[in-house]
Amino acid sequence: MPKVSVLLSSYNHANYLKKSIDSILNQTYSDFELIIVDDCSSDNSWNVIKSYKDKRIRKIRHKTNKGSILTRELVESFNGEYFAVAHCDDYWEKTKLEKQVKFLEKHLEIAACFTYVKLVDENDNEIGDEVYTNFNVENRSRFEWLNYFFYYGNCLCHPSILIRKSVQLKCNLFSYALKSLPDFYRWVKLCLYYDIYIYPEKLTNFRIRRGGLNTSGYRYDNIVRCTFEITKILELYEKLDDESFVKVFPQSKMYQKDNYFSSSFALARICIDEIGSKPYIDFGLHLIYQLFQDEKNRKNMIEKYNYTTKNFTDETGGLDIFNSIDDNLIQYSSIYFANEGEDYSEKRKISTQTLIRQNGDFEILFSDLNESVVCFRIDPDDRMYRCYSDIRIFVNGNGVKFSSNCTFIDNNKMFFLHKDPIFFVEFTGIINDIYVTGKTEIVSTEDVIQYHEITLKKVIEENKFSFKVRRKINFYIDKIKFFKD
Repeated sequence: MPKVSVLLSSYNHANYLKKSIDSILNQTYSDFELIIVDDCSSDNSWNVIKSYKDKRIRKIRHKTNKGSILTRELVESFNGEYFAVAHCDDYWEKTKLEKQVKFLEKHLEIAACFTYVKLVDENDNEIGDEVYTNFNVENRSRFEWLNYFFYYGNCLCHPSILIRKSVQLKCNLFSYALKSLPDFYRWVKLCLYYDIYIYPEKLTNFRIRRGGLNTSGYRYDNIVRCTFEITKILELYEKLDDESFVKVFPQSKMYQKDNYFSSSFALARICIDEIGSKPYIDFGLHLIYQLFQDEKNRKNMIEKYNYTTKNFTDETGGLDIFNSIDDNLIQYSSIYFANEGEDYSEKRKISTQTLIRQNGDFEILFSDLNESVVCFRIDPDDRMYRCYSDIRIFVNGNGVKFSSNCTFIDNNKMFFLHKDPIFFVEFTGIINDIYVTGKTEIVSTEDVIQYHEITLKKVIEENKFSFKVRRKINFYIDKIKFFKD
C-alpha cells in the first residue's frame, strides 16, 4: 500500500498539466499513488492525462463540471496514510514529498505540513509576493494561527499541503458549497484541534494567472462571494471552548466578570469593535441576537456587561450593513457657533446625520443646544456637489435670514459647485434649537466641470492677459477636459 495519496485536480489547463504531472511523478519520494480528477475539461486536458501509462496513476473524469472535487467519499478511497493536494497549473520541486513525509514521521503531534512557496507567472518566471498572498510566513501555535486567520486572512498554500488522512476525515475537512474560500475554511477548522507546520523551503511553485484567472483571483464575483463565505468561517470560532478562546483572543479576558464569561459576546464585540467590516458586524450582531433569545444569557448580559436590548437595537439601527439607504440620500450636517471676535472652530461644532426623501425634501434639527452666540453657520453636507432650494431656517421656532457661499443662483436654486456649502446666520442671544428645511438635489460632476470650463473661457474672452497668464489658464481648461473625458 502506498504511503502517500496525491490528488491532482484538473480543469482546462492543458498547457500546464504535463509540467504538473511530471513534477509529481519525478519526486525523489516514490511511495505514492496519484489520483487525477478531471472536472470535465473542454480543452485537451483529458487527452494529456490519458497519455500517461504510469501504474501509480488512477484517472477519473467527471461527465459534468462540478466545480469542486474534494469529497469525503473520494478521500476515503485513498490508500495512503498521508494525503497531498496538487493543482494542474502548479508544480512541485523534486524533494517536496520526501521532506514533508520525513518531517511528519518525526513529529506525530503535527497534523499537516505546508511548505514555503515560489510564485511564478504563466512563463514560469518567479514574481514577487507583493502582488499576491505572502505564503512564506513564520510558524505559530494553533491558537496563534487562529488569531492570525481572524485578523489577516489566509496565508497557507493549498497545493503545498501534506496532511494525515485520518485527520482530514476525523475533522471533516470538507467545505461543500464554498468556492472562493474553501481552503481557508479547512485551515481554520483544522487549527481548532491540531497544530500545523510550514516547512521553510520553497518546495511548491504556485502559478499566478493574468486577469485574476486563479480560483482565488481578484475578480468581482470572488470579492462578492467572499463577503458571504467569511461569515461561514467566523462560525467556526464559536466551536472554541472558553479556555481556548482566551488563548486565541487574549484581550477577551476583559469579559470575564464574577466567574461569568461569554465567549459569544466577546467574539461579537471583537467582530464589531475591532474589525468593523460588514460581514464581521453582521456576524457579531447575529451572535448577540442569539444570546438575547435565552433568558439566562439575557439576564447575564444585563447584569455582567451592562448591555441591554436597547443597546442592541441602537446598534442595529446605526450600523447599516446591508446598505438599506442610498448614500446619495444621506447628509452629514454640522453647525458652528461663534461669538464676537471668534472664528468658527471644531471646538464649537455639532454634527448630525440627516436623511433626504426621494423627492429631495429634507429636515435638519439641532435641539437642546443652550448656546450663547452672535452668529453661526450651517454646513448641510460636505461630500457631494449639491443645489438647494426653498431653504428656511428657524432659531428657537422663529424664522431668520441667512446668506450663503453658493456659486450662483438660477430659478431660486442655489448651486454649490464646491463641496463646502454654507448658510451663514447672524443671531445674537441664546440658541436652544435650530431647524432647517428645504429641498436638495445632486449636481453631476459633468455639470460642475462644464461650468468651470465655461467660466475660464469667459475670463479669457473678457480680459486681456499676458501670454504667460493666458497659457496657464488654457492649461487648466485642458486639464478640466481631460478629467471630463
